[in-house]
Amino acid sequence: MATTVTLKPNAIDLSGSTSGTTTLQATAVAGTTTITLPAATDTLVGKATTDTLTNKTLTAPTLASANITTAFTLTGASGTVGQILTSGGSGNAPTWSSLSTTSISNGTSNVTVNSSGGTITAATNGTTAVTIDTSQNTTFAKPIILSGSTSGTTTLAATAVAGTTTATLPAVTGTVMVSGNIPAFSAYLAANQSIPNNTVTKITINTEFFDTASAFDSATNYRFTPLVAGYYQIIGAVADVSGGTTGGLRAHLYKNGAAYTYSNIPMTSTGVISYCTTIISLNGTTDYVELYASQNSGGALNIGGGATVGTMFSGCLLRTTS
Repeated sequence: MATTVTLKPNAIDLSGSTSGTTTLQATAVAGTTTITLPAATDTLVGKATTDTLTNKTLTAPTLASANITTAFTLTGASGTVGQILTSGGSGNAPTWSSLSTTSISNGTSNVTVNSSGGTITAATNGTTAVTIDTSQNTTFAKPIILSGSTSGTTTLAATAVAGTTTATLPAVTGTVMVSGNIPAFSAYLAANQSIPNNTVTKITINTEFFDTASAFDSATNYRFTPLVAGYYQIIGAVADVSGGTTGGLRAHLYKNGAAYTYSNIPMTSTGVISYCTTIISLNGTTDYVELYASQNSGGALNIGGGATVGTMFSGCLLRTTS
């Protein structure tokens, strides 16, 4: 079937090769307008049709909405060094923004940059952690603040030092030991204490040299109850000032009210000191240690008191259990 051309006063009808008709309709305009067809075999793009454009240049276009699925290059944009292109929201054009206060979100994580406050905040909306790719050097000029899993924060702050220092974390899962979570104490018996013959007696260690975690009770129970689970070095010493010359003097370490270990030294002259030391595991909640003494000289003996006499009790955390 041949194509039929029908001329009308303001239109041309072209019949389709099989059926239908296409009409070229002139608009009601004053003067003369010209439509120039390209010198190529091609398909014309309609105003209301959905089409794919290839190798086209749009000069000063206004896009009501756009879905860009491949990489693209912006030329002639008005952004400056240090700015980023951010979405203007639904129906709005994107804008160049300085990093003074900018939020970026991809639906699962958020990054907020606020240079005026010196703060960069990275938060995940999901259950996974935020990962910083350190395949290249990553430098932070300000302290790093880590929020707790339920509440609170932990700040990683560099000290004011000249040059460069490196802190290397071990390749194991564990708890970092810092000065704030390493309990340590040292205390002594302030005045002489009499202990009977053949009777294990608690020593009332009632004066502290130091107690970093307030874990030693020098007022009532005279015991060390640290709140960090781990392995502790414990040292106890008792000094005889009565001048006993027979039998032995023993320093005992008790854990949770029960005998744990002891040491014995024969009493041959005044000033004998019995030392007892051990490494012990404490659970960080209810476990405690105490210093006891005993002797079998045949009568009561005085255990010497005073800061320099030798009756003392001390301990510190060596390492945590996790």
